[in-house]
Amino acid sequence: MNLKAKDILRRYAVATVGLVFVAFGVALSIISNLGTAPLSCPSYVLNLKWPVLSVGTFTVLVNMVYMLVQIAVLRKEFQARHLMQIVASAVFGYLIDGCMWALSWLHPAGFAARIGLTVLAAVVTAFGVSIEVAADAWTPGCSPPR
Repeated sequence: MNLKAKDILRRYAVATVGLVFVAFGVALSIISNLGTAPLSCPSYVLNLKWPVLSVGTFTVLVNMVYMLVQIAVLRKEFQARHLMQIVASAVFGYLIDGCMWALSWLHPAGFAARIGLTVLAAVVTAFGVSIEVAADAWTPGCSPPR
């Protein structure tokens, strides 16, 4: 495998680790029951209304709507590499569902515990986003210049 292919695989692996942290943060914020980040709010609300589909599944569907809006806005500037967002959305949705399942035992009892969980969710999400952006893989061109 050549150096460029190894670099691409490394970047996607690192970005996926970032997605794991973001999904974990989303799950923590949902479990805290004090509100969710704007990223996961539509998916969570849709899941509350129609619980037959998971938060992760709604995340994939909502992200596809966002992508259609992006295509409509960018038109000719939309590039084929932006289609990797589909894969990232699917991975992210499954990761959210996995984290929700893994944390299903967690039921914060008091308000202080819920606040603590919310703060932890924000820190974990921020850490995950910073890893994902630095990797410059799933959302190419969103990172600062190297």
